[in-house]
Amino acid sequence: MQIWGDHDQAIAVIHQMADYAQKHRHELGMAIVNFCFGQVYLDNRQPAEADKYYRLAYKGLLNKKEYDRALRAGFNLMAVQMNLNAPEKGLLISDDNAKLLKQWQAEGAEVNPVTLMKQALYRFRLLFQSGRFEEAEAQRDTMFYYNNMHKDPAQQEIIQYAIVCFEEQRGNYKEAYAGLNSLVNRFLEEKDYLKVARYRYELADIQREQGDYIGAMESYRQYCIDNDSANVQSTNSQLNELTKKFQLNELTLQNKLSTNRLYAAIVCIMLLSVAVFIYFVYTHRLRKKNRVLYDTIVQSQKMQDDLYISHEQVSEDQLSNEEKLYRKLCKLIQTEELFKDSQIKREDLAVKLGTNRTYLADAIKQFTEGLTFMEFLNRYRLRHAATLLSEDQDIPINEIGDVSGFNSRSTFNRLFRDFYGMSPSEYRAISKEKKVK
Repeated sequence: MQIWGDHDQAIAVIHQMADYAQKHRHELGMAIVNFCFGQVYLDNRQPAEADKYYRLAYKGLLNKKEYDRALRAGFNLMAVQMNLNAPEKGLLISDDNAKLLKQWQAEGAEVNPVTLMKQALYRFRLLFQSGRFEEAEAQRDTMFYYNNMHKDPAQQEIIQYAIVCFEEQRGNYKEAYAGLNSLVNRFLEEKDYLKVARYRYELADIQREQGDYIGAMESYRQYCIDNDSANVQSTNSQLNELTKKFQLNELTLQNKLSTNRLYAAIVCIMLLSVAVFIYFVYTHRLRKKNRVLYDTIVQSQKMQDDLYISHEQVSEDQLSNEEKLYRKLCKLIQTEELFKDSQIKREDLAVKLGTNRTYLADAIKQFTEGLTFMEFLNRYRLRHAATLLSEDQDIPINEIGDVSGFNSRSTFNRLFRDFYGMSPSEYRAISKEKKVK
């Protein structure tokens, strides 16, 4: 149930396990039940609840001398403290784990180097999260030492990502960027596009911190919008300043040179000429910005199409229930063009897909970085509108919003500008210009 993402059903099954363990007074069983509760709550992003159950599991497993399982509970407890931004509490748990490891080894156990590496890894992350970078560096060396003793393939991504977070926390964005880029390239080779998307998203954050907006298309699109707003504000400020100077000069001339109307007219013409020139420069820059933005949009749409095709090639056996539902939803909307119906509701699509509105909303939120149903639907409408603007020059702009599924033209214009960084008319003009070339 947990793997399938059915949180409620997983909780129900664990409650059945708890009832059985309590009925038979099975202490180890109760400790394992608490561990399972902690795992489900951690996966469901409820760290406070996970913390409570992992602590119970940790204590119960120690009492039964289940050291291996107790260490796993301890590692997860440290992860919970990282999520709660409580590194000092996590370090206390790390200290307890270290004592447990010594006790286990004193009893003659041969501890797996991977376990020792994990202890060093979690302590490393907690130390740099709390800002103790020198201690973190020493712990990093310990982590590398045990990792070199036995390189567990399943841990290499985790180790590399921890190093990225460490460098980012220290402000070494160049190193963090290189680490994330390496992860992106690795999973591109493995065709694991979910992880590629995850690390590209974080890569964009690093690039934004460095001012490198070109690397991440979405960040660059937002940069262009912000840059456009800044240019407008700067141009308006210059025009206002010129207007004030003109008004002041005109008033001065009227007071002091009331007989010299011709001179005042010349000054007026000069100032207006400057204003027109500035407006021309602004329009030229805006046009240039729109060309770059249009190319970025086209590239971004192509990348989205490629990712969609690649995702379609993944066997359904490899997909979770939420991924299957999301794939069916996208296919249904595209093939039947349901987004063109301005009255379509989430309930209508849920019925067509044989699910309920809550599952549908959760699937959309999970696989679109948190979009609502309406935002998700509007993305299809905007993409369709952009296609019409660039491919069908005969349809009037004031009708494109209607045929794309928007309730009103004002809503269409506002959402189009917010998403693409330019108005529909500007988008059509640039697309036409590109075709002529």
